[in-house]
Amino acid sequence: AGEDGGRGACGACRLPAQDGQSCRARVRQLEGVGATCAEALAAAARPPPRDCGCRCRHEACQGSALYINNCKYGLHGPIEVLSRQAVSTYAQRMAECDGISKEPFGEDKYLRRCLAQLGVRGVDEFDLLDEVACGQQPAPCTSANVAFHPFKDVAGYFDCWSR
Repeated sequence: AGEDGGRGACGACRLPAQDGQSCRARVRQLEGVGATCAEALAAAARPPPRDCGCRCRHEACQGSALYINNCKYGLHGPIEVLSRQAVSTYAQRMAECDGISKEPFGEDKYLRRCLAQLGVRGVDEFDLLDEVACGQQPAPCTSANVAFHPFKDVAGYFDCWSR
């Protein structure tokens, strides 16, 4: 399963100068000097003597599991944005969140708490959602935000959409 239970494990570096280093550690070392996740994965995949000859997936990258925190009060459900790694982490480890009560709050609060428990990082971006529950007034729906909430009836929705 590897050093991390299979999540991001991709073997040992085959480069003699990196004796004993895991491929995951090599990927993170490359990220630490400014490489993006994709660049680090490509570099670590080069066969010796150029690099380690690792075959890693994006799970090996540092910080690739994240979600957009779309409200100053925490993640809200009208729009939920998660990285692939965050979805993969949740799918593989959701059983670890069984102890989080799903009541009396909604799925957004459950998801926020579960992701935090799983170590998925939230990144604040409050310009995606115009939401009454976040202290904003979405009507008349003329901001640059991508989602407006709540509109509970057809007429209100189409009035917003037409602007």
